Amino acid sequence: MKRRAADHITLIRTLARGKSVLAQQAIQLELNGYETGVRTGLGDLEAHKKLYDDLLVSRSYSSIRYVVFLLAGDPDIMCSSLVYPEYDFNGSLLQDLGDFSRKLDLLTCSLVSTLSGGAIVFAWNGDSDESCRRFISSLSAMNDGEVTHAVVRFVFEHVENKFLAPKWWDNLDPSARETLLDRYRRATSTQLPRQNNCLVDDGVRAVQWQVRSRLSNALGRRVRRHSLPTERQTPACTPKAPKIDFRLDGAKKEFSVFSLTTSGRRRKKQWPRMKPHLPNRTRP
Repeated sequence: MKRRAADHITLIRTLARGKSVLAQQAIQLELNGYETGVRTGLGDLEAHKKLYDDLLVSRSYSSIRYVVFLLAGDPDIMCSSLVYPEYDFNGSLLQDLGDFSRKLDLLTCSLVSTLSGGAIVFAWNGDSDESCRRFISSLSAMNDGEVTHAVVRFVFEHVENKFLAPKWWDNLDPSARETLLDRYRRATSTQLPRQNNCLVDDGVRAVQWQVRSRLSNALGRRVRRHSLPTERQTPACTPKAPKIDFRLDGAKKEFSVFSLTTSGRRRKKQWPRMKPHLPNRTRP
């Protein structure tokens, strides 16, 4: 997508033809900043992709850091995304997204459903440790009840493409929904500025997720903490890290999750069909 955006900049510049000189100057000035952001962002993405490709080919994952929050039930939001963390949950600056002299630290985030409940997964490579570790430390310092709401703030503030459970979204308190939409507008805009307190607790409690355990290899020592029992038990044949692929069954209008067990059999469970969000944002 970034490559396609970069390829179309020349064409976009021609759209200013026929306008006044001042209008053309303003448009070209705006496009100059846009092009710089797109090409710099594309360079960063390609560098990170090559690094991850090399790890995948070599099957060497020792440099990968992760923090996982396992949920007692399915999350109302699902996504898989990567971001350049700018501020942590205390409002501290982690890295300047406008600094084009350095490659930005990259963080991946996924909200998924598994056979034993939901999972919030943050992961990054060791070369992005500086910003990502500080970001995760500010999240991990929260208690389980605060973490889930902080993650919702993060997802709406930073993640462009996500799927929402319609029943959850439609039944949200109108003020909470509007607050989340404001965050979403910032996530999809190149014009709206992001404030340093964007992830600080705003008092909105939009979800009722329960964290039942945490897993991490990134916070000094391996952490495995169980905080809540769950009625859903993981089958004995499921590996510790089950591989998950997603299929959208349009005929039944459901979001189906398939998990591959060690025996090779597929176990299927149904999820309400989710609403897609498909905007695009370039790096400033």
